[in-house]
Amino acid sequence: MVWGDVATWIGAIAAVAAAVVAIVQTRKASQAAQAASAAETRAVDAAERSATAADRSAKAQSRLATLAEVDAQKPPWALQHRAGDTYEVINDGPTPKFGVRVEGEPIARLASRNSATVVDRLEAGSSLGFWALVTMGTGSMQITVRWRDTEEGVEREWSRELPSRPPRGRS
Repeated sequence: MVWGDVATWIGAIAAVAAAVVAIVQTRKASQAAQAASAAETRAVDAAERSATAADRSAKAQSRLATLAEVDAQKPPWALQHRAGDTYEVINDGPTPKFGVRVEGEPIARLASRNSATVVDRLEAGSSLGFWALVTMGTGSMQITVRWRDTEEGVEREWSRELPSRPPRGRS
């Protein structure tokens, strides 16, 4: 055997081995590139879903804030006829109200009997009763409730017509 032929054969075998390794590495690189591309696509999709969810969440928070603001501005009162010439305003809100007073033309006519139309604090769910006399001479059946949401807060007001009462003798 000639050493030149051996060297050629060794070189040929080394070249074939290098080619096989190169082909295997190329396939692995191609698979890695495909996997990276798929991962990138999934990451982009996830980012889009996350952005969409964040946008929906922000819009929902905004709607909740708007509803809370509207609810905070909504007067917390209910007005109802109790019996005879007696009516009551009810604190329908979740918190106490301060400096509550009930005023109006039907009430002023009975001021001597109506000393309790002002209270310093009216708890949530509590009511303030008052007498109101509506006659043919009463110009307006409207009453006004004035109050503060906190002890030192700004005075607010709410006006409504007195609710209808049953005919006399049926209350």
